Amino acid sequence: MQMQSDFSFQSDPVGCNGRLPMGYDGKGQEIMSMSSPKPVLVQTVYQKGIDPTVMRKDLKPAFSIAGKSRRTAG
Repeated sequence: MQMQSDFSFQSDPVGCNGRLPMGYDGKGQEIMSMSSPKPVLVQTVYQKGIDPTVMRKDLKPAFSIAGKSRRTAG
């Protein structure tokens, strides 16, 4: 399974005491690839403010998984 997330962020124009902008402008991408030794039916859960999670559709508590994540930004 492979998941791709594109994200962007911008500075807070008001900043500190309404005087100076605070933070950075930018955007990026994260690609996560995962595999399992035997096929498992899963669903991906996305919630605002929380990293995406993967859970089994049959609701068993665990399964072995291996993978890598690559994040690029500018």
